[in-house]
Amino acid sequence: PNQLALARMALKRGATGKAAALLKRAQTLGNQQAAEASGSQLAVARNKKLAAGAAFLLGQLAETDFNYFGATQYYQLAADLQPANLTYLKAAAELSYAFEEFQETGHLLEQVLKIQEKLLGPEHLDLAQTLNNLGVLRHTQGRQAEAEAFYLWALEICEAQGHPQNQDAVNLRQNYAAFLQEVGRHHESDAVKAQAAMG
Repeated sequence: PNQLALARMALKRGATGKAAALLKRAQTLGNQQAAEASGSQLAVARNKKLAAGAAFLLGQLAETDFNYFGATQYYQLAADLQPANLTYLKAAAELSYAFEEFQETGHLLEQVLKIQEKLLGPEHLDLAQTLNNLGVLRHTQGRQAEAEAFYLWALEICEAQGHPQNQDAVNLRQNYAAFLQEVGRHHESDAVKAQAAMG
């Protein structure tokens, strides 16, 4: 079995120290082999994938140890190695938001948005969730016009998909209502809250 498989087996047994060592070795090997395999794009891609997978698992391991700074670094490394991997990008964005690194969070969420639009289409519900997250982020940053545009785009997707009352749509409406309340548009906020309450 490869280093990642051995690390997963160690994690299942609760041997987190051994798993961390195996993951670091897998990450190092993946990076070394990617550098050495410069002539073969397939080999480079495979080794980058190996290194990214190891970095992501190290991030998860760091998170379980409450080492959020280390986890953020590992998730970011995984996302850098495989920039089209939504799982890595979302994990990096979530922790960067938690650490109030809003510029980085915005960059990561915009990458997620572009990839989702390309892979899933412009009206997929996962896209609406990312738009909601961007709305919350821009609201937090005080960028009200952008926040509202993201909220409205997300609501439009939920309505178009025929899921105006699923839990994500309800959460989206609650976020949008809080935004409207904060910017002094109380009547609009009340109407959106009423819609959310019906869900």
